[in-house]
Amino acid sequence: MAEDALAGEELGGEADGEAQHGQATIPGFGEIHKTEACRCRGGVRHRNDANGWSVTKHVGRLTVFSDTVVATCPVPAVSRQLLQSQLSAPLPEAPELVLVTDLDGTLLGGATAERRSFYRWLAEQRERVLHVFCTGRDLASIARVLEEDEPIGLAAPHLVIGDVGCTVACGQSLLPVPLAVEPIDARWQGMEQRLLPMLEGQPGLAAQPLHSQRRLAYYVDPEQFDHSLIPQLEAHGVDCLLSDNRYLDLLPTGVNKGSTLLALLEWLEVDPQLVVTAGDTLNDLAMFETGLNGVVVANAEAALLERLPRLSSIYLASAEGCAGIAEGLRHFGFDHLWD
Repeated sequence: MAEDALAGEELGGEADGEAQHGQATIPGFGEIHKTEACRCRGGVRHRNDANGWSVTKHVGRLTVFSDTVVATCPVPAVSRQLLQSQLSAPLPEAPELVLVTDLDGTLLGGATAERRSFYRWLAEQRERVLHVFCTGRDLASIARVLEEDEPIGLAAPHLVIGDVGCTVACGQSLLPVPLAVEPIDARWQGMEQRLLPMLEGQPGLAAQPLHSQRRLAYYVDPEQFDHSLIPQLEAHGVDCLLSDNRYLDLLPTGVNKGSTLLALLEWLEVDPQLVVTAGDTLNDLAMFETGLNGVVVANAEAALLERLPRLSSIYLASAEGCAGIAEGLRHFGFDHLWD
């Protein structure tokens, strides 16, 4: 990892640039405690003179520190029962694994035969593996993927994190979960009216067709796009996320795949050691910065590999797509789920 990143500059998100003290609260996502830290997407980087930077995050009962995740703090105000009451289908009672997968290039990646095999395994283990999609796609696009790939066995997950963390939905019905999306809606109020005039007519940008009310998304040509526009946009209360060298997402400040996942895990009341994430592009970085076990598939973009935090909880797979996910799960000790 570049030394300037360790010095407090960008690490897959805009750091504050100087040490922060005290506490900051993000509505809907619990409390993030900062002590001698630089804030970045999906976590809080704390200085550890012996080991360099590590990631620490306190959200409800979860504390993620470097490669260790422990339970702390009182029982969360939002219970699993309340979450379940807002879903159209039951969650597994006692999952042995919570698998959180990106879609494009990850769960949808690899040879067709490997994908078919992995989807069959997911279907067979549905009561043991709580599956979460964690994707940049909106709900309409996710519905299309499920329909298109049903012939090779892709089934609906238990839960969906969509829109790069701005949407949480029931996997079966794809209906949004109010307790998760309402705080994000509140943070997004009035943003489009402020941002759209700044984005209109900008070279190198083309709006993506979305069915989302909590973010803006564009196709971007990095050669034509004026990157000096990003700090101007972020001054209005958004995070700008460039990924796969072709996508630009404008998200409510502090909302991303990692922050939404940590909130969801709090509500699920699961042991964080049972959680494995998987991804391949920069919009997955926030998941890996949580310190939860994570699999980076072999076809990951170079920009993600350059910015990954140095944590033992991250496994770099030698296989692509679904085969890479399976490889990572075995690495983290979930071989028994194939018995």
